Amino acid sequence: MKVSFSPAHKKNPEIKDGVRIPYAASKRGRAKLLWWSILFIVFLPFAILLGHIFAGWIFASSPGIISMEKYPVRTPENGLVVEMLVKSGSEVVAGAPVARIKRVNTPERLEQLALMKAEREVLVSSVGRKYNPVPHLSTRLVDETILYFEKEADTMRSLMNAGAATRAEVDQAEAQLRSAKAERQSIIASRVSVTVEKGTEERIAYLNKSISYLEGLAGSSFDVAAQRTGRVQSIEFSVGQNVSAGEELMWLSDPSTAQAVVYVAPEDFGNVKPGAKATVVIPGTGRRIDAEVEEMPITAQNAPNGLGDSFLSNLRSIKVCLNFKEPLLPEELVDGLPLKVNWGIRFFH
Repeated sequence: MKVSFSPAHKKNPEIKDGVRIPYAASKRGRAKLLWWSILFIVFLPFAILLGHIFAGWIFASSPGIISMEKYPVRTPENGLVVEMLVKSGSEVVAGAPVARIKRVNTPERLEQLALMKAEREVLVSSVGRKYNPVPHLSTRLVDETILYFEKEADTMRSLMNAGAATRAEVDQAEAQLRSAKAERQSIIASRVSVTVEKGTEERIAYLNKSISYLEGLAGSSFDVAAQRTGRVQSIEFSVGQNVSAGEELMWLSDPSTAQAVVYVAPEDFGNVKPGAKATVVIPGTGRRIDAEVEEMPITAQNAPNGLGDSFLSNLRSIKVCLNFKEPLLPEELVDGLPLKVNWGIRFFH
């Protein structure tokens, strides 16, 4: 079989079997455009991936998060939460009330009340009897009261140091302790110079005052105040729940302590030194903020899940803290917000 090709067919594709078949120029252009569009769509993801890999080789970057100091707000006493005065995300200032607690009697307080009432009944029944002056009056009961108020004062001081009690509450506890000690001194001073009947009346008056104070605590309410300025990070209790003394009602974060916690791959560690400059990129907005390394890092750990390109970076990273050179916007003050840090051109070591 002999095959031949006509030069006319090779030179002019619009002629078929000697017949001219004109194709519209617009149709040829549209077909070319469609073809190039398909090629562009198919190869665009590969181009983006290659560009990302190439940029990662040239420019050093690290994933990170925004971190802020957090501290708890604790209740100084047992009680029932009757009102939350703030919500999650609220801004509070130091000294502002954040929750209202209704006091409840503790077993220790109820036991102390029972002892005081029993003692008062015995003393009241003895008033009016004729006694000869005695040189010594017992201080056993008042010593027990002093021990109780000393324990309460120590507890309130510890809570204040932990930020869970106010100075007024500590002063109140110390005033009760001073009153009990003064009563003891009064008993000691009256052992020789006063009669038993006079000492009994003074003791009854003291017991009446102490019982009224302790009974007045039950059912009363008090406000728990924030010790520092901050933003409500989380609320641990809701209205109607019982809380125990020292428990965390909520956690506050301090926006003034916001910094970038960055996880640097070992191959980029040459860019890290105290005072080194970097650029923090806020996700979503693309806003860029200048930052610098706070101090030389001393901790290596795995980067949190979801940060960075796990298939391109090492799992074990150096934890670096950066200070922002300009304040963050209110909407950017989110503890744990992921971000990206650019160090500039990578230096291979």
